[in-house]
Parts: sequence; C-alpha cells; structure tokens
Amino acid sequence: MTKPTQGSNGGRPKKMYHLNEQQATFLITLLDNTPKVKEFKKLLVKSFYQIKSELDERKIHRQVNKVVNIGFGDVIKAHYPESKHAYSNYHRLAYKYSLGVTPKQIKEQRHTDDPQSALTSDESARLERAKQQISLFIQDGYDYEDIKAKMFADI
Repeated sequence: MTKPTQGSNGGRPKKMYHLNEQQATFLITLLDNTPKVKEFKKLLVKSFYQIKSELDERKIHRQVNKVVNIGFGDVIKAHYPESKHAYSNYHRLAYKYSLGVTPKQIKEQRHTDDPQSALTSDESARLERAKQQISLFIQDGYDYEDIKAKMFADI
C-alpha cells in the first residue's frame, strides 16, 4: 500500500503489486482487451524482455570476467610471486579506474557481498578492459605506481 504523496489533495492509498513473469502472464490472460489493457500488456511484455536481456548480458560478462580474473591473477602471481597484496592492490586499481569506486565501496553502496555480481553488463565490460590493460602493463615490466599513473593519466 502506498499513501498519497504530500501536497496532493488526499485520496485513497494505492495498492502496488510486484509480480513475477508467471504471475503477470496469468493476470493479463484474465483481463479484457480494452485499449488501456492492451497498452499495459505491451509494456509489461517489453519490460520482461528488457530485464531478461540485461540479466543474460550480466551472466555472460560474469563468465568472461571469471576467465579474465584467472588470467589477471596468473599474470600478477607470475610477476609478484612473493607479494601478498599485489592481487588486491591491482584488483582495487581496476575497479577504481573503470568504475570510480573500490570493491568495498560497491559492496556498501549496493548492499552485496559480491561486488562482481552487482555490476551492470556495461560496468562489467569496463572492468574487464581495465584488468586486461593492467595485465599488459605488468607484462611490460611497469610497477604499480607507474601503472596507476598511466591508467589515470587520461582522466
């Protein structure tokens, strides 16, 4: 139930329903096909397909990022075998460069334990590119401070 907004002329509380795809499909089969209902059905179907498409894209980017993370981790391990903090430092740098925030900040902002799963497909793609770029710099022999300076030089 939502109450009328302040400044309105009062009115009755409105009921808000959150339906999943099956429930919504069942509901629209029960409705008459008035022009208003037809428009509602069209928008509902379009919305479900948009959300489904975004979720599919996110899933694909998560899979790609898993592969990139393995490569990213291998590069860091090969070049900094003794460093306990190299991976976390470069990982944080990739987030900061591509998204402007650290993984910890994403956890706090989006109320999640896994910052990777909270990313949109666009954010995930940017993070992937940043990790690939950092990997190349590491392989070229640059140290952390040089890589950080190069990454943020264009910003």
